[in-house]
Amino acid sequence: MLAAVLLLAAAPVPAPTTVNGQVLGTSEEYTTAGPARVCLENVVVTALPGESVSLGYSGIHDGRIRLNRGSSWVELSMSQIWIPPKEVGEVLDRRADFYIADISDTSNIRYGLFGPDRYNDKLHYLVRIDGPTFSGDPSDRGILRRIDLMREGSPPCQVTYNFGWDVLMGDRPMAIRHKKKPQ
Repeated sequence: MLAAVLLLAAAPVPAPTTVNGQVLGTSEEYTTAGPARVCLENVVVTALPGESVSLGYSGIHDGRIRLNRGSSWVELSMSQIWIPPKEVGEVLDRRADFYIADISDTSNIRYGLFGPDRYNDKLHYLVRIDGPTFSGDPSDRGILRRIDLMREGSPPCQVTYNFGWDVLMGDRPMAIRHKKKPQ
């Protein structure tokens, strides 16, 4: 708990919101200190010691989590309704069921995870990955390798955040906190 408080002091983490900017709670309530695995739907990010992951937004069509890295951060934004990027550059990480590619434009360093969602096994633009942590050089790969998809047999996440109509209507929980810390 103290580690989470110290991390939050290092870089202000905004309170998570939902539709129309409504605040869901405090950033502390929706932040998990590393080491930890945190999920947004079926997308996993691993936080190392000294880092944390917080919920940024849970809405109708998209959700966002933020990997807090001291004075910098990486945001993972997931949606089933993204417009595909105009250009897809180098594939930086390829796994059996997804890949991460450079989708930067002239003003933003940005990566995209192309994979299946809970409705469709076809690979499509699923997650935008960006933030001031990225420099556009090979060091970005170390962070990108810590992003994965949940699959059968994967270690559990400490927290799983969800979004969508079913979440907003109360049919599915927004946050599922698992009691046992993954090893």
